[in-house]
Amino acid sequence: MALVMMAGSVVAGSTPMGGGAVSFPVLVYFFGETPEHARTFGLAIQAAGMTSALVFILNRRMRIQTQLLLASSAGAAAGMMIGTFLVGPHVGGGWVKLLFACLWMSFALLTIAKNREICSLKGQPVLGWKTSLQIGLSIGILGGLIASMIGVGLEMLIYTVLVLAFRCDMKVAIPTAVCATAVTSVIGILLHAGMGDIPQPPSSYSELLLALTCRTECRGPSCSIASRRCAYFSFSGP
Repeated sequence: MALVMMAGSVVAGSTPMGGGAVSFPVLVYFFGETPEHARTFGLAIQAAGMTSALVFILNRRMRIQTQLLLASSAGAAAGMMIGTFLVGPHVGGGWVKLLFACLWMSFALLTIAKNREICSLKGQPVLGWKTSLQIGLSIGILGGLIASMIGVGLEMLIYTVLVLAFRCDMKVAIPTAVCATAVTSVIGILLHAGMGDIPQPPSSYSELLLALTCRTECRGPSCSIASRRCAYFSFSGP
């Protein structure tokens, strides 16, 4: 499992998706864990790994959409609580799995179909506080609601909105999404820690957390890996 998540950290380092996008299906379909345990584990590893990436991004002064990040984080806190207390208890495990599969596949198809267009984008849009609040709170609440059930979601929404709606350079969109994932995951894991519903992790999980402290995403959401991904899809895509 640690090897799987080390490979997942490479994916998380070159895309806006968190490590939970890899751990959730592996834990549910290969290890027989419940979606609730897989979600909580995903939030835990992202709280550790993505927070280390956030510190790296801030330390390197990488460009991010700060106002949108703050607004979406506030919305995610509200969405996480709504999903945890009001929506999640009424959604069955099968629907949670379907939600994850649809979201993951939709994002994958969007990335492949729009890859050349996304990789050609340059520049950083100037978003005022009014626009950032309107959009950030909306996608934050929705992303937090989704993350409360599957552990991921907000990062995909932020990335998609930035690159498709505002034509933002992916070297700005990815770090912004990574930072949002870090904040959302910390909120989520603290919420579940306060509720006391975090399962006792087996030894393999501890190995996994150790592996994730060396996340390769700290080498750059800004993009040596992301640039190679663009080159690959540009060459092999339609």
